[in-house]
Amino acid sequence: MRSILVILLISTLALVQARNLSGSREDYLEDYQDSRRTTRYGPHLHSSIWPCDVADHREAYPLLHKVEKQLKRIESLEIRNQIQDHVVDQLRQCISAGKMDRHCVGRSIGLTMAFINHQWRNQN
Repeated sequence: MRSILVILLISTLALVQARNLSGSREDYLEDYQDSRRTTRYGPHLHSSIWPCDVADHREAYPLLHKVEKQLKRIESLEIRNQIQDHVVDQLRQCISAGKMDRHCVGRSIGLTMAFINHQWRNQN
């Protein structure tokens, strides 16, 4: 009977410790990513084609990455600029109280891809 209690106690302590370790690791990663964020004086961690006010938010990276891949197939500099302006406008609308809403960015991906495809079709 005592051995079962000891095993339960050890298991409980192990679970609590594992939970604390995973939380600490997540906190560490978040602090690390925040410290690597681009500042006015630090290196840019994003492409130079995006303004810092939108590109410094890691929530924007999926959209920015997708758009950069699509921009490679656009030949016209004018159309590229229109697309970039559209993306920046979409992302600025997703910023509230200094934080970017990732759900808003997710909705913007579809709208932006439709806009890019429309521009690309018009180019051809």
